[in-house]
Amino acid sequence: MIRIVAPSRLHFGLLHVPTVGEPPGLRHFGGVGLMIQQPGIALTVDFADVWSASGPSADRALTVAQWFMEQYPLEQRRPLKIIVESCPAEHVGLGVGTQLSMATADATCRLLTGAVHTADELAKLAGRGERSRIGVEGYRTGGLLLDGGQNPARPGSSAILHRTAFPDSWRVLLLQLHTGTRWHGDRECHAFARPRDPVANLRTTERLCRLALLGILPALQEADLTAFGESVYEFNRAAGEAFTADQGGPYCCESVAELITWLRATGVAGVGQSSWGPTVFAMFENEAAARNLLQQACAAGWEFESAVISAGFHSSLEFNL
Repeated sequence: MIRIVAPSRLHFGLLHVPTVGEPPGLRHFGGVGLMIQQPGIALTVDFADVWSASGPSADRALTVAQWFMEQYPLEQRRPLKIIVESCPAEHVGLGVGTQLSMATADATCRLLTGAVHTADELAKLAGRGERSRIGVEGYRTGGLLLDGGQNPARPGSSAILHRTAFPDSWRVLLLQLHTGTRWHGDRECHAFARPRDPVANLRTTERLCRLALLGILPALQEADLTAFGESVYEFNRAAGEAFTADQGGPYCCESVAELITWLRATGVAGVGQSSWGPTVFAMFENEAAARNLLQQACAAGWEFESAVISAGFHSSLEFNL
């Protein structure tokens, strides 16, 4: 039996959304994101007489494992029993599709052959990393990652330019409202396909690069939470503004925007929406500060579908035979 514990992924935003009429050679997508411990993924895979899968998002795990098994010669194929012990909800901005698919492929391969694939190999096997590679690389390494984007002549060629460990004492509060809008599938594809003003689009990319290189990365290196948080907030908002025509603002819906405004008003610097949302994140120096803010939010009348406090993820995948 193989057991794997994998992280979740926060995505602060893409560096560049490609559009028609822009200068040639610009790299596509990229971005900045952070791997976190909770709410993480834990699953076990073992040989069985018949295929089965149970637990949250079990259907996805089963599909990945069965597709992966078909890549082996017929005489090596075996049915598997998959138990997804824990997994966040899908399409809430935590990169569940990538992390669960890679963990399933990883466990299946280790069980069948004992081989350990690279993150890129797992991504190809699981069909992940179409735009951003943060979740792909972060599955193995953890930390905060800067993705330099794809070479348009080589789709899927994103380069991780930098990785920095998240301070051990810092915590991230993850909040999901009952009313949060979920973006995925055709809705997401249409948002990316919409034509944009190439001049304004390039100006946004330049701003995001400045915030990443001169704000987020040096502030994290110096463990300056206030400067880091302000840069993350500005980066996340600017990245979201590229989809204002689709969302009606920089965030996925009005209720998420109102929560972020409230969190900022309490004095929290590092606040934003992960990926398409509706998960909202807020960053703190320690767990006590995060718990105190959560109590304030509940006292102020906010009602959450989910509220989780997490540390950063530091490459601590577990593999048990």
